[in-house]
Amino acid sequence: MMNFRSVAVNTATAFVVTLPFSLLACSESNPTNFDEPVAYSEPALELSSGSECQGISIPEGFLCLQENCNAENEGRVIAAEHGNSKYGYQVLYARCKQGSWTNVEPWAACDTAGVAVGDTCSEATFKGGFQFGGSTHAYYIYAGDGVWKEIEPVPVDSSESINLKLGKCSSENEGKVEVITEYKAGHATASDRYGSPAYYRCESGSWVKGDITLTCDTANVQVGDACIKTVSRPPNPMGITAIYTYAGDGNWTPDECNSAGSEYAKKLTVGADRKTEYFQCTSWYGWREIDDVQYACFAEFADKDTCVIDAGDEKSYYKKELEPTTYASFWKKIDGENSSSATELPSIECNLQNEGLYETVIDTVTVYPDGQVWDRDVYYHCESGEWVETKCRDPLEACAGNNEGKYQNVVCSSNPGNPKASKTTWTFKCMDNKWKKLSDEEVRQLKAEKDSAEVEGICNEQNKPEPKLGDVCSISRQGGNTTFGIVYTTLVCNVYTEDGWVAKWWGTPSEKSCEEILATPADTIPAE
Repeated sequence: MMNFRSVAVNTATAFVVTLPFSLLACSESNPTNFDEPVAYSEPALELSSGSECQGISIPEGFLCLQENCNAENEGRVIAAEHGNSKYGYQVLYARCKQGSWTNVEPWAACDTAGVAVGDTCSEATFKGGFQFGGSTHAYYIYAGDGVWKEIEPVPVDSSESINLKLGKCSSENEGKVEVITEYKAGHATASDRYGSPAYYRCESGSWVKGDITLTCDTANVQVGDACIKTVSRPPNPMGITAIYTYAGDGNWTPDECNSAGSEYAKKLTVGADRKTEYFQCTSWYGWREIDDVQYACFAEFADKDTCVIDAGDEKSYYKKELEPTTYASFWKKIDGENSSSATELPSIECNLQNEGLYETVIDTVTVYPDGQVWDRDVYYHCESGEWVETKCRDPLEACAGNNEGKYQNVVCSSNPGNPKASKTTWTFKCMDNKWKKLSDEEVRQLKAEKDSAEVEGICNEQNKPEPKLGDVCSISRQGGNTTFGIVYTTLVCNVYTEDGWVAKWWGTPSEKSCEEILATPADTIPAE
């Protein structure tokens, strides 16, 4: 037998799970032959260029092992993953014997220390990637004398399968709860690649399957108390909040969030220390934690727009609003019963001198229980001595002599940090050192003038030196929604007239030129 310190295996075997994987000396009749070299290592596998692997000439496409088999590693069984993070990895096994790595079956990695005949073992043969999740295993039963016998995979929910994954349920781990990820049988499809958590508790020698409430602590818990958990909702890695109510005798019942009528809130007693927590049922995101003020307003004023909290000599007022990011209701503090929902107005006075002035106020909407702060921009316009809340404001750049007569668009968002928040666009013109907001009709007229100037420039360039009556000009324009990958092209055919360039035809581009299209009988050409 040749002793290789570094050996190789053809990558063509990388996705064959049930057959021996060594192509250098593969023996189907003796799958447990330890005298056959294998290419593979625990720490690293690298693709050879087809020349040499540590001094040994190997064919193109073989894998080079960068791990020495020496006296220190004698008898060691290693597992390596070959593949990629998208489609997954085949798991290969090798044993170090007398200076050579030899291919072995997965059962060689099963530990025989302290095992008895009939005990089981499972070793991975395939691990899924992000495109195809899940995994496959080889299952074995101990036959004694260091021999493991392969057995057929058992049903996912059978006691044999659970024991393979969790080990034996004994008096030593009575009451212990284990969580594992389960996939559909075989290789999971893309839609099941995330799997789902499964919960088991060791009870009287058997693993009993339950739900996430198995992890709820029942110490010092009374009927009606709550257990708060985050449950997975693939592919959302954050999951959603679930609430369970204690019904006694170790049983928990789910408290579903149903905001079909209107949003509401609950006051809950949670945990062995019986602390008080508040949660709001929202229409889009289910349960979410809130503070005591929000709870008080939802409890007493859920069907109203204004909430009043009377704390003896002082009253606090709140107005119901919608968060632009979640569209969930929340109560925003205001100065008085009929005040604006903004906490503060611009710091400067709205007087005759500042008439027409725009100002922006950064308004703290709420502080979440985790300490995060949600701010928004509030825009104000000074009108007749009062600050009036608006949807946008004027340009921040000064309107001075150097930009007199220039136009500028301003895009405003109530939540600049959220790209999906609704936006407002206003157009201004610098006139007499002041920004004048254009009306909708003025904006449409300005756009028409810009489009006309653009057409004139393109068409004059196509018909140099000077366009003549009847000359034709073709312009291709792109439209659609690039966010959703929808892009289309429109061909516009223009003709030079006494009134300048006029669009005579527009539609989907074809092999015909504008001259050919316009030469078509008039009754087949779309009207202007």
